[in-house]
Amino acid sequence: MQTKPVSGGCIHHGVRLLAGEKSYFLKWNCGSLASVFPSEVDGLSRIAQKGVIKTPGVIALGTPEELEGCGYLLLEWISASPSPTLLSFRKLGEQLALHHLKTDSVFFGLDIDNYIGSTPQKNSPTANWVEFFRTQRLQFQFELALKNHLLTETQRKRLQKLMDHLEKWLPATPKPSLLHGDLWIENVLFDIEGTPILIDPAIYYGDREADLAFTELFHGFPADFYRAYQSVFPLEPEYQERKVLYNLYHLLNHLNIFGESYGAAVDRILIQYVG
Repeated sequence: MQTKPVSGGCIHHGVRLLAGEKSYFLKWNCGSLASVFPSEVDGLSRIAQKGVIKTPGVIALGTPEELEGCGYLLLEWISASPSPTLLSFRKLGEQLALHHLKTDSVFFGLDIDNYIGSTPQKNSPTANWVEFFRTQRLQFQFELALKNHLLTETQRKRLQKLMDHLEKWLPATPKPSLLHGDLWIENVLFDIEGTPILIDPAIYYGDREADLAFTELFHGFPADFYRAYQSVFPLEPEYQERKVLYNLYHLLNHLNIFGESYGAAVDRILIQYVG
């Protein structure tokens, strides 16, 4: 068996395994994040079970309890296209919309907690979306940022004020869709036939606008992706305002992971909404 290095990823170690004519992707961790892989398998499985968007097949899973503190995940190898076409992005937009339409939940959240990147993500089932987003998305990151000494007193007051008045901007009971949760361009692959494949999920049931919002945060997807999504599951005009708030969660998470370089982006949102 041979191994080849792979690029990308800043949380786990990863290699391509070659066994005869077959290839696999192996990633592992022997640190504090060695226990994240079961929740990743859960996310991949639940997305695949919707039957709309593909995810990599899971071959094997190893946990810290079995491996003296280490964990690993063995997945099928995806031969990814280096230059996906606009047709592929249109297919992704259509499939994501169909995926969001197939809901079987009456609550927001999930029956287990998981991770967003390297940060724990709380998912206690909640009937009210505003309450869920306030307490388990913004409040969690807010308290972590305070613990990490990453918020100024002005930022703390503005963020508290925003959380206290989320009802002004967010709907209380949108349709709960199963979200990928960490949907940016690096977490989408296209195989050599142009089929979209989602990786590295941080799933929960929530407002589908939160998935769309994150696709726009870091450079965004091609316009064909958004047009295709809208043709299947049109967005409300208020999305343009709400998406900024949904991305505040990710910016706070990046602030907590990578530090003060994300503070200015957080400031711009806080000033936009609460002055």
